[in-house]
Amino acid sequence: MTVITMKRGLVMAAALASAGLVLSGCASAPGAASSSAVAQSDFKACAVSDEGSWNDKSFNEAAHDGLEKAGAELGVQTADAESHSTEDFEPNLTQMVAAGCDVTFAVGFNFSVNDTHSNVANANPNSNFVWVDGWNSGETNLKPITYDMAQSSYLAGYLAASYSTTKVVGTYGGQNIPAVTSFMDGFYYGAKAYEEETGTPVKVLGWDPKTKTGTFTDPELTFGDT
Repeated sequence: MTVITMKRGLVMAAALASAGLVLSGCASAPGAASSSAVAQSDFKACAVSDEGSWNDKSFNEAAHDGLEKAGAELGVQTADAESHSTEDFEPNLTQMVAAGCDVTFAVGFNFSVNDTHSNVANANPNSNFVWVDGWNSGETNLKPITYDMAQSSYLAGYLAASYSTTKVVGTYGGQNIPAVTSFMDGFYYGAKAYEEETGTPVKVLGWDPKTKTGTFTDPELTFGDT
C-alpha cells in the first residue's frame, strides 16, 4: 500500500468523523479491556466553520464534534477556525494550509461565495480539502460530501402529518439552494404519503416541489397562514 493510499484512507475516516457520523471499529470489543491511550498520529485534520459558531446546535457543531472524536478515537492532530462572516472563509482556509493540515473541512454551502473554496484549493494544490454540502469543479484536491436530504425529511413529513390535529403542516427553508429544497421535497412527499395511505387529506404549506414555489417566492405562504 502506498503512502498516498494510506493517507486517502485516513482522509475518508476523518471525513466520516467530521460529518458527525458514527465511527465503527474504534471501540473495544465487548468484554475486552479498553486501551489506556490512543496511539497518536502525525496526520492533521482541520475544519473551518460556516458563519456562526461551532456551538450552533446544528451542522457546524456536528462537524466540530466529529473532528474532536477523530482526535480522541483515531489519535489524529486537529485544528479549527470559526467564521463569523463569509469574509472569514478565505483567510481561515489559508490559515489551515499554513498550519500544515493534511486535510481541511469546509462546513457548508456558503463556501461557494466568490468561489472561495475552489479558489483556495486551486491555489494550494499540495493541500487536501473536503467540502460539506459542496461540489467539485474539477479540482483534484477537493472532495465534496453531500447527503440525500429527502430521506430524513420524508420521515419528518409523514410524522408531522400523523401528529397534526388539523392535518395542515408546513416546511420552511432558510435559503433557496438545492440542499434546502431537497429537504423540503422530502417533507412534502412524506406528508402526502400519509395522506395516500390513510385517506386523510393533508395540506402542506411552505413548499410545492412540483412548481418549485413556496416560502422563497410567495411571502404569504408561511406558517402564519395555519
